Amino acid sequence: MKSYSCHEVRRAKPLLGTFVEITACGCEVEKLHQAIGLAFERMQWVQHLMSVYEEDSEVSRLNRQAYFEPVCVSSWTWQVLQEAQNIAAHSKGSFSIAARPLREQGLDPEAFAYQNVTLSPQNFVRFLHPDTQIDLGGIAKGFAVDQAVLVLLEQGVESGLVNAGGDLRSFGERSFLIQVRHPQVTSATLMTIALENESLANSGRYFEGSYVNLHQDGTQEQIQAAGVRSKTCMRADALTKVLMNEGKGAAVILDRFDSAGYLIHAAEQSTYAIWTYDQPIL
Repeated sequence: MKSYSCHEVRRAKPLLGTFVEITACGCEVEKLHQAIGLAFERMQWVQHLMSVYEEDSEVSRLNRQAYFEPVCVSSWTWQVLQEAQNIAAHSKGSFSIAARPLREQGLDPEAFAYQNVTLSPQNFVRFLHPDTQIDLGGIAKGFAVDQAVLVLLEQGVESGLVNAGGDLRSFGERSFLIQVRHPQVTSATLMTIALENESLANSGRYFEGSYVNLHQDGTQEQIQAAGVRSKTCMRADALTKVLMNEGKGAAVILDRFDSAGYLIHAAEQSTYAIWTYDQPIL
């Protein structure tokens, strides 16, 4: 492993509804600061395009108009929509952008089927149900992390880590040690993961009750948290929701997307079991 005698610059900023921290390593401090600033700007633009809370975002425009007419979106939003719909199809809707966090009363449940969001050539999007609304909150944060990494690489940063509230991506020859928190004990670490040129996303019910999954064979899983390791943070971000929803049944889906993951199961006396898929994660 390469030995780093150069500088390390670490900066943080509130973005994407969370706290984003960027670590950049290289030999010129001024260039590192400049690169980090440009990376934050890129993430800010992703937020502007895909936020459901900004009235002039592309997502808000889709929610207003896409049922009535096809709406053309930018290449970035299109890329996120394509990945989201691909994962939704392979997970049979276990991950879906057509499901808002606060659903209004009285709406047709069919509105929240991912099949109601159709993608056509030349970046056009159309909704097939009048009540359909989308929210990219479960995938856009990971995409923003990927974009930040691209900026840092374009600026010649040798190695670094972007962490957006638990959605992380590392690049370069340096390995970053990531500590996974205990879901119920703030000061406790369950495991440490070495991250090198890859992404890790985490999702869970931290300091809350467990998430219960009922399986077709009558068994159930009480899941406290989950994490997915993948090449892109956008993919890892979305697949954590599949893992939380499907439990051990998500192994086939993760394999299809060349990803690995872990589950933290609530058990007696607050002990936890780690499940890994595909490849060793610890």
